[in-house]
Amino acid sequence: MKRLIYVSFNPGRENWDKADKLLAEIGVTKFEHEISVTGIYSFTLEKGDIRIDKLINGLKKQNLGKPSLREERVYTKKEIDSAELLHLFITTYCGDGYNVYGTEFDKSNICTKCGSSGEVQKSDLIINKTEMGKKSIAITYNFEIVILDKLADILKENELTGYKLRPVRHYTDKMRNEPKLFQLVPTNTLPPTIPPTKIKKSDAYCSKCNKNGLYFDSELYYSRKDLKKICDFNNTYEYLGEKLTRGISHPRVIISQKAYQVLKQNKIKKMGVEPVNIVD
Repeated sequence: MKRLIYVSFNPGRENWDKADKLLAEIGVTKFEHEISVTGIYSFTLEKGDIRIDKLINGLKKQNLGKPSLREERVYTKKEIDSAELLHLFITTYCGDGYNVYGTEFDKSNICTKCGSSGEVQKSDLIINKTEMGKKSIAITYNFEIVILDKLADILKENELTGYKLRPVRHYTDKMRNEPKLFQLVPTNTLPPTIPPTKIKKSDAYCSKCNKNGLYFDSELYYSRKDLKKICDFNNTYEYLGEKLTRGISHPRVIISQKAYQVLKQNKIKKMGVEPVNIVD
């Protein structure tokens, strides 16, 4: 596994010469970085590369701003294919979900402090189906999972466990039957993660429900003795994200190796996975 740092900064068009000179001095060539039409410099280095600190110091010294640093973990095929559980990332969207188009929620048990936890979806999910296009799987902006009927059939044929399917409705009377979409809802919840899992708390963190304002900041770790029940689709115990105008915090999805292989073998695109660590 490699830890990569995606670096980007915008010194302003008037400072491009200074930025080019700084990158040359610290050893980042033009072959390693590019300027987009917006004037943003971007490049990728491995975590720990001394050029990252040199860049930060150089930009500060010349008043060229502060770089954005985003870490991403990159795994080998062997690491992914040997993992018992995988953290699923769906990387394409199908528009608004939540109650933007009238999806009904039971709010009788929501947290009285942050209004995030305890909200339960009552009706079928309502979206603008045209935004799904031809995608087999996608998420709404509030992370509800939407799949095409063909993928729903594949999951059933392979007898995958730990989920239920709910019909997805179009927000108008048009397109009642096409495309036929379903909301995939994991039904099994895993126990809390254990250290060294790192969970960050944002300014919106709610100490009352502990389900608002949390973010995973590392790989996920579980104790095997705590994993009493594992299905092909699972929710994390932890809720991630924040209460927003168009949504609520939500659990992340953990899938089995079997589920991953089914998705991969059927060439389901726009998704990624990260191995989950199970400690004996």
